[in-house]
Amino acid sequence: MDNFDIINSLADPFEQFSAWYSAVEQTGRENYNAVALSTADISGSVSSRIVLLKDFSQRGFVFFTNYNSRKGKQIAVNPRGAMLFYWPDFRRQVRIEGEIFRTGTDESDAYFNSRARGHKLNALASQQSSQLESRETLLNKKEELSVIYSESDPQRPEGWGGFRLVPLMFEFWQEGADRFHDRLEYIPKPGGWTIRRLYP
Repeated sequence: MDNFDIINSLADPFEQFSAWYSAVEQTGRENYNAVALSTADISGSVSSRIVLLKDFSQRGFVFFTNYNSRKGKQIAVNPRGAMLFYWPDFRRQVRIEGEIFRTGTDESDAYFNSRARGHKLNALASQQSSQLESRETLLNKKEELSVIYSESDPQRPEGWGGFRLVPLMFEFWQEGADRFHDRLEYIPKPGGWTIRRLYP
């Protein structure tokens, strides 16, 4: 793919993100919606992991998880986070920083109900981030739940649901020749966004 030295920026970072994200989505690549999510505990100790972006709009960027997982517990005490999208085929990355809130129960229910049956059983079986005695323990739990729900549809467990990251900063990065990369930062202001071009 040709190298693009200059970002043709839009005034609204959500529209800018949508344009870039749509290009990635159209490739049909598996897990095109993967994003690195970073959160921190109350002391400021940071951890990162890959999650899947399930929705985005002017309201923010949505992912789903176990609320009792490590990230869930960190968000409960320190509701700030950062996302990093990296698309090497396009030589682009997007950084987003902001506040994180739980989605409403209706939104969590709707997404849970759209999941494959096996994914629903996993959400019920997994005590995410807790110590697991053995792989067999987890698989036995899966089989037990398969029997319990053999004639009914698994319902969303109370401790599982969505989070929405509401952006306070966007940064769009485009690789440039000789490492003269192009970087645009968006910071909210009353009625819009301030756009700044940054040194690479």
